[in-house]
Amino acid sequence: MNLVLAHGFLGFRKKLGVEYFNGVKSYLEANFAAKVLVTEVDPDDGVAKRSEQLRRQILVALGKLPPETEPERNALNALDPQQETHLIGHSMGGLDSRAILSRDHPDNIAAHIASLTTISTPHYGSPIADLLIAGLGGFGWALLRRFFAWRIRGRLEKFGISLAGLHDLTSTACAGFNQKYRDHAAVKYFSVAGAGRKSGRKTAKLLYPAYKYIKRKTGEENDGLVSVGSARWGEFDAELWLGDHCDEVGHDLDRLDFGATFEHLAAFRKIVERVRAVYT
Repeated sequence: MNLVLAHGFLGFRKKLGVEYFNGVKSYLEANFAAKVLVTEVDPDDGVAKRSEQLRRQILVALGKLPPETEPERNALNALDPQQETHLIGHSMGGLDSRAILSRDHPDNIAAHIASLTTISTPHYGSPIADLLIAGLGGFGWALLRRFFAWRIRGRLEKFGISLAGLHDLTSTACAGFNQKYRDHAAVKYFSVAGAGRKSGRKTAKLLYPAYKYIKRKTGEENDGLVSVGSARWGEFDAELWLGDHCDEVGHDLDRLDFGATFEHLAAFRKIVERVRAVYT
């Protein structure tokens, strides 16, 4: 079995010794005898660019294309073309994945992918993205909220972070995405959602204001960036992940060592067991 991991907005494969999908690759390889490809796309660009990079890396990993970039060279022959391939996308990585599988994508790779599981992907957008992309939808925001959004955007731009990716996570952009990229009948779609931590504060301190904002805005539980309702796509697992958006991939932002408190490896194991049961 082949497994492909696709990261979210501002994500990466590995930086300064830290893996975005903390320990997931080695865990899945050891427990399922699987070949696991951890992809790396532009961290802050839009779905159009990110999805093309993801598409190429998967095809290179399957031996269908020659590598041209460093991430593609890292992916070379990482997967077994004789085995079924399953995609797992966290956050924006789920949108990137849906785009390259869609029947509306002229170069879709649905023929090579058996299933897609999305983890807290904002299929219907995130209120946080709506807030940060000021003026979207013509809402008459309070002065304080406008100031907050302006300051955050300013800091992102100061560090050279594009707003293209954030724009694609807004509710308006996601509504357009859902119309543009319809699902492919040959692919099985699964989804899971995070609902915040089981006890104590629902998220890490850094995400808690966003958690409260989304809860007020939608009335739904959320992981500090994506509501449960927005994360639903395809066959939805009603057993919610009891962690915040970063806990889901093994990072507790309240701890300096970025260790995990939520048992994310067991959660990933359940994902793989579910798709394996369908396809064996």
